[in-house]
Amino acid sequence: MVGYGLILLTLLAAVIGTLTEADRRIKLSLISVAVLSAGVSLWMTFQDNREKILNQRLIASLVQSSQDETIFAEELRMAINAIVAPTGRVMTGLTFSSAGMRLVFGAPDSGVAVGAVFLGERDLRPVRYALIAETDLEPVLRPLLIEDIWQDDTLAADWNRIAPKIGYLVQGEIDGLVPLGSGETLITFPEGGAVAVAVPHPIHDRMIVVTLTKDDLAALVGLAPIERGARISDLVAEQVVAAL
Repeated sequence: MVGYGLILLTLLAAVIGTLTEADRRIKLSLISVAVLSAGVSLWMTFQDNREKILNQRLIASLVQSSQDETIFAEELRMAINAIVAPTGRVMTGLTFSSAGMRLVFGAPDSGVAVGAVFLGERDLRPVRYALIAETDLEPVLRPLLIEDIWQDDTLAADWNRIAPKIGYLVQGEIDGLVPLGSGETLITFPEGGAVAVAVPHPIHDRMIVVTLTKDDLAALVGLAPIERGARISDLVAEQVVAAL
């Protein structure tokens, strides 16, 4: 209602200023009223947008805190498969964790894994909101699954977001290759732009360490997310086999 009142006031000021022979002082007053009304309208629009963003974050947080995101697994599967179908992939696995969500993709016929994508908490906020609001998932999932192709400067510019996601991808690949021993998995980021993941050896009292160097990561530039995950899988398998 306030917004409509401001619009009407602005329109009234414009009409009076245009159709009357008012003197300079009155016209200046009308212009001031119009400018003030426009300013208040812009402020209210900003506040409404801010409130909308806060509500979206609140809803996303409530979904996350419920720890029952698996109820959305089937809906996610259908939406994701529709997006990746043109690439000749299907989603064959979906795992939720406190860090985010890991998606595994395979060939439609054999189901053999051909890549994985990890979505961190920042990635999942709009996804959770879309699930609760029952809006289209395609606009929020497509950029994450298809369009997130790194450029030459992406690693340096967005390292704090990318590095943990690489670490969780590496960890997931190791988990799929060897049974983990007792102990804590460590994800670190050595100097020089590398990612290292250390997991307990299943038999011996030592750690299996997989390191993706700066050169390894540079080779991921230009690859689509699923192909990027496939390349990471190959690098992890090579090092795990050598470490066993």
